[in-house]
Amino acid sequence: MPEQDKQPVVSIRQPKRIWRFILGAPIFLLIGLLLIPAPLVAGLIDSRLPGPVYLENLSGLWWNGTAKLRLMQYKGRSLEFPDFRWRTNPFAILSDQKQFEMWFGKTQSAPTLVSKNGRRWTATNLEFQAPAENFFRFQFSSTIRARGIIDVKLEHAMVQSPFFADPKQTVGKAVWRNAAMGFRDTKPTSIPTLGILLLPLGDVTMTFEAKIGQNLDFLEDRLTVSNVGGVVKINAVIDKSNFKLTPTSLTMRPEAKFLGKLQFLIFMKSLNR
Repeated sequence: MPEQDKQPVVSIRQPKRIWRFILGAPIFLLIGLLLIPAPLVAGLIDSRLPGPVYLENLSGLWWNGTAKLRLMQYKGRSLEFPDFRWRTNPFAILSDQKQFEMWFGKTQSAPTLVSKNGRRWTATNLEFQAPAENFFRFQFSSTIRARGIIDVKLEHAMVQSPFFADPKQTVGKAVWRNAAMGFRDTKPTSIPTLGILLLPLGDVTMTFEAKIGQNLDFLEDRLTVSNVGGVVKINAVIDKSNFKLTPTSLTMRPEAKFLGKLQFLIFMKSLNR
């Protein structure tokens, strides 16, 4: 075939290749972005998390992965969730209003829905378990000794970054099962065991109630504490909207045995130190 007959074929194919590249490159780029492993961008993820939140041992993808979650508190205290999992819409990640699905443990049935709007983080269906020893060490100090498991189920909670302290608009319940509490004896006695005895509290229920006005005013933000079983009977109400604590009832049960009465006396002595 003469060369002049081949020239039009080349001029037709070349534009088709250019258009294929123009249309195909963004698709391949998008697929590449969606397949970025979470460990590869761990530094970027950490830089976008609030101050006290840290992720370790990341795996999976940046928008759907697993890690060990640590909530840091003062003096290096932390609360850990080794089986943390998250999922989000990768196409909405650049928006200021973000939504995430989170699981804080393998036993959690439905995901916790977390939304971020500016510095405000709101969680619905927040469900997790934590050893009481770790929870109290995170909230207070290492001088508190605690036993049992705290089972938290909150319908709603809101916190402000960067510190995540003092949740507001909290609705739900936390149950401290097989609870026991005491204090490490900073001045050991001649009988070392007296410094580590714990006061049995039975099952302690903490009920969070919040009533919110149309302008997100805290009309009521209350925490009620009571227990079933144990050596003492607890009744307390904390009004979190104005930080008022009603007179707390902490009385020894009449049916408490000698060991329970001894534990109660040791506990009250530790409180007065």
